[in-house]
Amino acid sequence: MTTTYDPFHPKYFDESDLREEMDRVYDLCHGCRLCVKYCTSFPTLFDYVDRFDDQDSSKMTPAEQDHVVDECFGCKLCYINCPYIPTQHEWNLDFPRLMLRAQQVRVKNKEIPVKARIQNRTLASTDLAGKVNTAIAPLANAAIGTPGSLTRRVMEKTVGIASERLLPPYARQRFSTWFRKRRSTEPSKVAGKQGDVALFPTCLVEYQDPSVGQDMVKVYERNGVSCSLPKGLECCGAPWLHAGNVDNFVKQAEKNIAVLVQEVRAGRDVVVPQPTCGYAIKKDYVDYVGGPDAELVAANTYDAAEYLWNKVHKGEDTELDKEFSGEIPESITYHAPCHLRAQQVGLKSRDLMKLTGAKITLVAECSAIDGTWGYREQNYEISRKVAKKMADLINKADDQIVAGDCSLANGGIMQETGRLPVHPCRSWPGPTASHPNSADSLRAGHCPLPHIQEAFMSDRKLTLDDIADARAYEREREDFREHVKALKRHRRVGVGPFVTLVFENRDTIRFQIQEMARVEKILTDAGIQTEVDTYNSLIPEAGQLAATLFLELVSEGELRLWLPELVGIEQTVELRIGDGDEPIVVPCIPEAAHAAQLTSDETTASVHYITFEMTPEQVEAFAVGPVTLALSHPRYSYEAPLGEQTVAGLLTDLRP
Repeated sequence: MTTTYDPFHPKYFDESDLREEMDRVYDLCHGCRLCVKYCTSFPTLFDYVDRFDDQDSSKMTPAEQDHVVDECFGCKLCYINCPYIPTQHEWNLDFPRLMLRAQQVRVKNKEIPVKARIQNRTLASTDLAGKVNTAIAPLANAAIGTPGSLTRRVMEKTVGIASERLLPPYARQRFSTWFRKRRSTEPSKVAGKQGDVALFPTCLVEYQDPSVGQDMVKVYERNGVSCSLPKGLECCGAPWLHAGNVDNFVKQAEKNIAVLVQEVRAGRDVVVPQPTCGYAIKKDYVDYVGGPDAELVAANTYDAAEYLWNKVHKGEDTELDKEFSGEIPESITYHAPCHLRAQQVGLKSRDLMKLTGAKITLVAECSAIDGTWGYREQNYEISRKVAKKMADLINKADDQIVAGDCSLANGGIMQETGRLPVHPCRSWPGPTASHPNSADSLRAGHCPLPHIQEAFMSDRKLTLDDIADARAYEREREDFREHVKALKRHRRVGVGPFVTLVFENRDTIRFQIQEMARVEKILTDAGIQTEVDTYNSLIPEAGQLAATLFLELVSEGELRLWLPELVGIEQTVELRIGDGDEPIVVPCIPEAAHAAQLTSDETTASVHYITFEMTPEQVEAFAVGPVTLALSHPRYSYEAPLGEQTVAGLLTDLRP
């Protein structure tokens, strides 16, 4: 195990030890490239290493290494999908923890500029800001509520908060004030007491969105779960940790642990309604504070939906109230926050919302807010670029309601789509008159009314339900492998000495996802959904063919020789249909995002994804043939005729 995973090790803050570990991890990541799609850190890293003829990552300068660190926003998705993580592989690779360590070494060595220190302190002083701004909420909200205003531009210049970023408004009444002033609890609709929890409300619920806490308490109490609010809790400290200040993080964590451990010893579970704070208590408190108290608190801490699902709905001798009143939303887009997925507890909010009978569209792309990273002026443009994938999927679904557990991510969704999501607790079982659950009340109170339209997905595309779980897949794997092998015999076309194209369809892509999940041990719905979302674009619609192009170069010498020579090869593939001197030519369309990430002016990748778009007339000409697959690159000009069985198979892709 490396020093990175032990902040108490005497070499943890040693910069030379850190740089050696960065060399090791960067080299492993460069050789794998699995995580290129998650953020800009990895493409930046690969670009730096690719410029060296010998691909030696240790030749990167410290500034280049730190550039990769700066672009990591700590979503932890690479860790979830990495096959080389600690306890599962001898390489002991945890990229997010290494990035955190690098930030912490900078802070310890006082390498942070003055403005960055001011920025860190401003974003981490959540309790101070919350207490002040809730007391003057109308004035505070007027000052910060308009992106690009003079006040916001001054804030950007002085404390580094992006002037165009939407900021959550402050509430006039804090959650703790509401909790202690209320006169009665929600009447229980189940027989007997079913649980006892201590709430860790989080800064976002305490100061900015207390309605989330209020709704959660009402749902819990209606389901026979008693709620208490311990005194003495502070911000979880995550903003300090993410900024690299371990000392301040530990101080706040120790105070919270001292309060929460007494609650646990009194027989209460801890419930946290915000994913980043829940992750900090469950994971970071154990790693950076440690000891039996931190471990006891972590073992008894739950996400709000996780507790309701596991301890009430699926618990022994407990039952979940399933009486719904009011109008139920017909369709809900559910955004799965990264820090909830990183907890690896499943998507219980989605599962609870399914009990209403609503159709749920899952979106598992990152909002790129991730704590405070997306609020910083220097990260604003990158954040929005990353969040575009999330926004596109939400807009495409166009469901009646958008829901998300993370208030920070919900702000990013509002920024990118104009729709403000509700917390899923507004659709959980157990609504009351004071806890409306109708589509009308949700829309009127929380998000602009969109044009309501059922999300459309071609029946060719895969859904989460199409991917078998690990045990079920093992039972079918051998037969399915043989089926896909038989398919690929006529879908695999060699062109010249070392280029092969495999024409994909629904079965070949499902096989790819199943095998990836098997090898990488992806067991969560969110992890599988990410792969489905990624690879669905390779399943052709009617009038399309989709192919994976492989440069089958087997030795290091061949790779070094040919990859620089074949830059742009993915743009030179075409289908030539018919006899004579003027065949119908259908050029390929490279998959733009993949090409942008893995190619450059100096080198290309060994794998490319391309599609062909055909008119109905071209499809009929394709059926008559002959058809030739050709590459016209200056350094690689070859062609290959498609056999009858290949043409017949591809016609099933092209025709409705």
